[in-house]
Amino acid sequence: MLCKKDIDTLSPIYPDVDWSKTIWSFIHYSKTDPDSDLPDDVDDLIMISLEHSDGGCLFELSFEWVWMSGADVPRLTCFNDALPALLTPTLMEVIQKLCTWKDTEFTLEMVVRLLTEAGFLDRSHDSGDKPTQPKKTRP
Repeated sequence: MLCKKDIDTLSPIYPDVDWSKTIWSFIHYSKTDPDSDLPDDVDDLIMISLEHSDGGCLFELSFEWVWMSGADVPRLTCFNDALPALLTPTLMEVIQKLCTWKDTEFTLEMVVRLLTEAGFLDRSHDSGDKPTQPKKTRP
């Protein structure tokens, strides 16, 4: 379940959501399926979502590692429906911590650890056990 501050932030934007059935989660794709089809410019990614226990998710955003200037560097991709997530205290705290890191600390493993410490559920190892649910959107 989300913390009250996250619910207070998101409720005006998503008024019809049952917040008792939502959790922060993420999937680290190379851990889930090393042969997964990622976009051509993406070496690996961590997909973050606000997951609903009845299936699907409210929104998704991702950290993608792309090859640039001779190194794998992270890129945040935020779909338009996920912009409100950037205002939640939980995700804002994660991003604030990321802003203090040096380039060498901004690895996939470090981001996974930070998300886990912030209370995000790691679905990397159990995503293959369940069929992928289609994304649910507001009418």
